[in-house]
Amino acid sequence: MHSSKDTQFISSLYVKYSSDVRNFLRARYRCDDQLDDIVQETFLKAHRSACWENIKNPKAYLMRTAKNLFIDLMRKKSRNLVDYSDTIEDEHSDINNPARTQLADEEMYLLSVAIEQLTQQVKTAFVLRKVYDLSYIEIAARMNLSVRTIEKHVANGLAKVAVSMRKQKAAKNTNNTTHKTKALALVQNRQKL
Repeated sequence: MHSSKDTQFISSLYVKYSSDVRNFLRARYRCDDQLDDIVQETFLKAHRSACWENIKNPKAYLMRTAKNLFIDLMRKKSRNLVDYSDTIEDEHSDINNPARTQLADEEMYLLSVAIEQLTQQVKTAFVLRKVYDLSYIEIAARMNLSVRTIEKHVANGLAKVAVSMRKQKAAKNTNNTTHKTKALALVQNRQKL
């Protein structure tokens, strides 16, 4: 267990460095939606695990902890995306069912549109990681970039693809509802004639 002295020490670190950690995450990863959670978890993890007398640069330690937490979060989201795509494949694997085949094709189309919207470097890193399953180190070597930059590109790509697919589906659902409403109005008008 941690003593009250440890708690006071981590509290003083929070006061001193929490805005630095927040700004670091915001600038590097643009993760505003999870920013507060990651900052809080950074200090909780540091409090639970750090042997502070061995740490020469607390700020660097906290930044590294925040970065690792962000990467873990993106990996979890990435696994969820892979699980989601596996579910889509499972649900739509019946090749004798044209409706399911069409739905799977539409999902793949939405994914390809989302990927095409990425910047070239983000797209390349994302595809090499998610489609070709290369490691971050292999991608960094191929693209002549740092592993940290590749991690950032893949995380950005994952977030942007997820947002784009949600927007495309919402727009499609809105269009389908509009088309159905117009078709129903046409049918009703024809019945009146």
